[in-house]
Amino acid sequence: MLDENLKKNFLFRGSVTPESHLHWFEQYLIDQSQKIYAVCFDDLHVGNIGLKNIDTTNRNAETWVYIGDATMKGKGVGKVAYQQLLSLWKEGFHKIYANIAEFNTSSIKMYQKAGFSLEGIFKNQLLWDNQYYSILRFAIFL
Repeated sequence: MLDENLKKNFLFRGSVTPESHLHWFEQYLIDQSQKIYAVCFDDLHVGNIGLKNIDTTNRNAETWVYIGDATMKGKGVGKVAYQQLLSLWKEGFHKIYANIAEFNTSSIKMYQKAGFSLEGIFKNQLLWDNQYYSILRFAIFL
């Protein structure tokens, strides 16, 4: 998360330090509203995928994925990771959704290839570098 393009695409405004990462991990261990998995390719950790804002009453959750290894981008690794995640959770959820900034075209394409459909648009939802951007919500029903 030190890469500025990755931070922008994932709307991450903070900075990552060893201390903040340790704090994040300690919080994650007790947070039941999230599940995080490693994304591996040929036994190499290339990114992470997860669910957050898990709503067990309505059986839905927000999802996210990032492939931090630049050599793996565009190779379908995110799509395969979603196939595995959705297979794992198909009995537990009715809907899984993702919020994506309009400028993150690679993520939009990946979600579409993984079977997600555009559910709605939050117009001018995000202020980034003194400019407003829309957030696209993609969803898949299991």
